[in-house]
Amino acid sequence: MKTVKDVLNVVLHDNASGMGGVSFDGETVGDMYEEADLLLNDSLEKLNTLLTELGIKPIKDEKGIIQMLKQINEKHLSPYSRTTGYIDNNQVNQELSYYMESRPRVYGGCYVYQYITMKDGTVYELSSMTASSRGIVAHRCNAKNVLQREIKNLTSEAIQY
Repeated sequence: MKTVKDVLNVVLHDNASGMGGVSFDGETVGDMYEEADLLLNDSLEKLNTLLTELGIKPIKDEKGIIQMLKQINEKHLSPYSRTTGYIDNNQVNQELSYYMESRPRVYGGCYVYQYITMKDGTVYELSSMTASSRGIVAHRCNAKNVLQREIKNLTSEAIQY
């Protein structure tokens, strides 16, 4: 299992949630470690929880501790709606998941970006319109009334949900 000491040289990036973020360009986990309440032997999961709370993108591990998928895995779909593609809310880690919503468009719909972490560590980035979505999976809203272009920039590689 990877720990904080294994990723000290990883450069951190804002998650564009509007909450906190990196202190300066090029800040690394090692720089943040000096100020944060972390131990070198703390797990990558604990570090990622802290990073998410601070408005920083979590560390992606090449061995799959956190994997960003481009398609929702069937095991994460609700057993009652496997054919329609609804995520099973019981499998979502709500502490690490959040959503952001744009200002309303002319007809009232908003762009929505969701960062969903499943209990097994899998991460999904979802994009939708509030008027035509399968619902907002995350319970925590990190930002509302964000400019539409900011949400569109986040959703360029996200799964249409």
